[in-house]
Amino acid sequence: MSGERARAIAEIDASLTAIGKLARSHRTIALRQRVSGVDLPETTVAALAVIQRHGPMRIGEVGTIMELDASRASKEVRRLVEAGLVTQKIDPAERRASILTTTAKGKRVFERYRTAADELVTGAFSDWSTADVVDAAAAIRRMSDTFMAFAVTRDRRSGDILEDD
Repeated sequence: MSGERARAIAEIDASLTAIGKLARSHRTIALRQRVSGVDLPETTVAALAVIQRHGPMRIGEVGTIMELDASRASKEVRRLVEAGLVTQKIDPAERRASILTTTAKGKRVFERYRTAADELVTGAFSDWSTADVVDAAAAIRRMSDTFMAFAVTRDRRSGDILEDD
């Protein structure tokens, strides 16, 4: 690998690490909570997003998509049910299982949180031209697709399958 390519790849890695760290930081999470008015733990919001985007679904599917063990997925779903954001009903096809569906309140909370997150990203890019934002979006989508394809290929070689959620 050329020196220029190696430096660029190192810069990509460092930048992705910094973005990931910032996105998961307590300060950023608190800012999204404050702007959205949604006072739920980040993992609970993520579970709500999964159910809103992929539901109706079972708890196990939530855990699989979020890569959580069964007890952690159950804990997050319990928070959502107790807050009235998700309903949990017996699956008529499999009486031992239950189906999760986002309530009207859950949809509103998800949309509020999503809108607040979008507003924060919009603010971060406020001094970028539209062309620069469009180019960055295309580059990031390409990187995401590349990482997913690489992960799937690597996992297939090892016998595990990583699926796109």
